[in-house]
Amino acid sequence: MNLVTLTTSEVKRLVSIFALLSIVLAAVLALIIPGLRGETFQDHPFATGIQAISGGVTIATVCFAVLARRSWRWEFLAGVLNRPTVHGVWHGSIWTNHGTPADSSPRPIEIVLVIQQTYLALSIVSFTAAQEGESVIEAILRSAKTDATRLCYVYELRRRYQSENKLTLGSGELKLLENGKRLRGHYFTNSPTEGEIDLELLTRDCRGIDCFDAATKLMNRLRPAAVDPLAQRST
Repeated sequence: MNLVTLTTSEVKRLVSIFALLSIVLAAVLALIIPGLRGETFQDHPFATGIQAISGGVTIATVCFAVLARRSWRWEFLAGVLNRPTVHGVWHGSIWTNHGTPADSSPRPIEIVLVIQQTYLALSIVSFTAAQEGESVIEAILRSAKTDATRLCYVYELRRRYQSENKLTLGSGELKLLENGKRLRGHYFTNSPTEGEIDLELLTRDCRGIDCFDAATKLMNRLRPAAVDPLAQRST
């Protein structure tokens, strides 16, 4: 997760919150510091002001550093800062036209997306029984008019099967639905293939999910009575 995925509006909001937090902390310190010395603010206003401002900025910076390194899984904080959370393990199906006759319906393939997100960045890894994919560019976009949120990404898909070792490039655009618990959209590759994706959030905890088998075990543990993907798609 090296690329910063904040939009311009999110950067402006972050700067505003940082400035406000620094000012509030500086004001609090300006009241506390003289008291620790048995003085009042009027005794040394300039020196106390400099110390308060420096301390406020330092504490705000530390708070931001901690926030930036933590997984972005707190829905309340995501709502306050208006930064959607997609962190977690997502399970569902893709319907692809790969190998599908023109007169037949696309066949469903089980897929798992592991999305790791901090406030600043995110990464996406996909697993199916036959191949794994990893994102190279990611972005979370929110419409100012409709408030619709979309997860957009470019990825590399590597298929290893018997003697085959094929690298495919693709892109996906998924809309965040149902109060942040569902992702649905389309994908395209340079094969060329395309299809639909429909995912539901399994858990916010991504630890240990590094292959399709691990994801399947997690799914069976959390959802022992899984719904048929075809039935899900028809609803």
